[in-house]
Amino acid sequence: MLTHNKGKITPKLASQRYMRSMLGFSLGYAGALIGVTYLLKTIANAPLLYILLATILPGLFLFGMLWSIWRFLREVDEVARHFIVQSMIIGLFGILALSGVWGLMELLSDEIPRLPVFWIFPAFFAAFGFAACFGPGRGMGLK
Repeated sequence: MLTHNKGKITPKLASQRYMRSMLGFSLGYAGALIGVTYLLKTIANAPLLYILLATILPGLFLFGMLWSIWRFLREVDEVARHFIVQSMIIGLFGILALSGVWGLMELLSDEIPRLPVFWIFPAFFAAFGFAACFGPGRGMGLK
């Protein structure tokens, strides 16, 4: 259950911590992704084990982003939490619908380009961000 840290942190501080940690994890992810991609392209015919181990590093930054959201949800008040979770659900439902429809089109037609599953994570964050800015809360809690 989510609990509010009464008296320990202000909403402004929670928002600043969230923005800093998301920026840090996003930059870390981008750097790790560029580095791992470069490394694996320089190693001709890299063994599968190397590829799997190398992809763990960017993945850790993705978990860091999710942890930042979790921490932020624990630190904001109930009203802000409500609108943030609502925006996340709108983003999630949008991506589920889009990926389901696109997956069926891929399955039933050879002419539809195949999209890597990799794109679901950034697409979710784009939909979540759009819902947070223009949805029911219109940025509530993310100021």
